[in-house]
Amino acid sequence: MPRLSTPANPSAQISRMPSVEIVFTSGGTEGDNLAISGLARSGDHIITSTIEHHAVLNTCKHLESSGVEVTYVPVDGRSVTDPDDVRRALRPNTRLITIMMANNETGVLQPVEENRQNRSRSRCLLPHRCRPGSRKGRHRCIPHCL
Repeated sequence: MPRLSTPANPSAQISRMPSVEIVFTSGGTEGDNLAISGLARSGDHIITSTIEHHAVLNTCKHLESSGVEVTYVPVDGRSVTDPDDVRRALRPNTRLITIMMANNETGVLQPVEENRQNRSRSRCLLPHRCRPGSRKGRHRCIPHCL
């Protein structure tokens, strides 16, 4: 993966992370796949939602065949996950909660803060991610962060 190692890397400055920890990919699908596959190992548990982008769902399905357990949290009639469902799905081996912050097609926002609180009860990561919106080529939400 290409990396920018310049100390003046704007991405590193904004995220307050060392340049060597920032990896640029060709797009969201590759980024999702890299992040999820890079974290999960056989015996780990992942929580995601049933309405995730196919990049996430397909990666999770593939990891299931490698011994990773995946819980697919349902959504309500408004396409919102219930933080209580996420909390109930937590296990001692939960390594990752991966739920889209904002849906690029519907604009629905997920209860990120509540899921962050759930995460604090476990030793897992909760990346916030979204995809570029279609409105005049502008992004409708913030980039990936942990």
